[in-house]
Amino acid sequence: MAEWQELMGCLLGAVGKRRTSLTMLGLSAEQRELSRGCADQMSQFGQELPFTSVCFRVVLAWNVRSHRPTRKCDPASALTSERPDCVAADGELILDLYYYMTSAKWAEVILKERRLKLSRFHESNDPFELNLIDSRDKGRREVVRLLVNYHNQNTGMICFGKTWENPVMWAHYAEKHSGVCLGFSIEPSVLSKVDYTDKKIDVELGLHLPKGGLSAELLNKVILTKSTAWEYEREWRVLSQLKTPDPSNGLYYTDFGQQVELRAVIIGYRCTWMPNKVAATIDGHITAPVRIWKARPAFGRFAMVERHDVPSLIVKPPKVRKVRK
Repeated sequence: MAEWQELMGCLLGAVGKRRTSLTMLGLSAEQRELSRGCADQMSQFGQELPFTSVCFRVVLAWNVRSHRPTRKCDPASALTSERPDCVAADGELILDLYYYMTSAKWAEVILKERRLKLSRFHESNDPFELNLIDSRDKGRREVVRLLVNYHNQNTGMICFGKTWENPVMWAHYAEKHSGVCLGFSIEPSVLSKVDYTDKKIDVELGLHLPKGGLSAELLNKVILTKSTAWEYEREWRVLSQLKTPDPSNGLYYTDFGQQVELRAVIIGYRCTWMPNKVAATIDGHITAPVRIWKARPAFGRFAMVERHDVPSLIVKPPKVRKVRK
């Protein structure tokens, strides 16, 4: 099992060579250099290379770049329901947010603690997580089992959707519309887009094969592919190695910051919260402007939209006082 874990670490290091942001989630400069060294070491899979503990410490954050164009919105519509996602930031207006839905109870905890929990794959509501490979063959099934166990123990993820308007997402993840949706601006280098498929992958695997038959490309697909039944979620993920748990509860978190920055709070249609409650919770504890509004069912289409009868609020970060020399 130890050899298998080192194999997995080195393979993932090779993936990191191409797609990993080694600056994410507070990795030190020394750790970045060690991880880069592992990635360089495993750049050629055809060679038999020694396994090292360095390989096991690579950061799991696949950088599947989408080449998203920077979209701007004009100031006149930025703070109206015509473009509710627009948020002012240092004179520039952005529209590219990622959404995290949860219950009102946990939204309050998240906003007060200013951090998001890293979930494990076995906690997901999809029983096919990490089970992309056709495993009817017993030999393949053993490799898949080891792969699943490895990621369940060592990899955490935060899942985001690309829209807040989908009523089904509110029903499934925001306590039947009585919860809250948090909008984040996320650094592209730590984001990974989930792909969807109708079929499992038919590939030769087995412990008798070199590296079990695994490759960096295959590992990448396994961790970022789901059934088309989930395609409505338009999911993106932030992935990270589980390293230092919170001593109070044993769970793993990512703090709000420049890489994962709160920019919007959308209050569910059936939630009793009002924008001023949210504003009081986050005031003085944010690093960029945050817009807060309430949602309602649209009159002319099957989507959630902003309410007009409840004024939205924008909470700005505290001003930094310049010290005169």
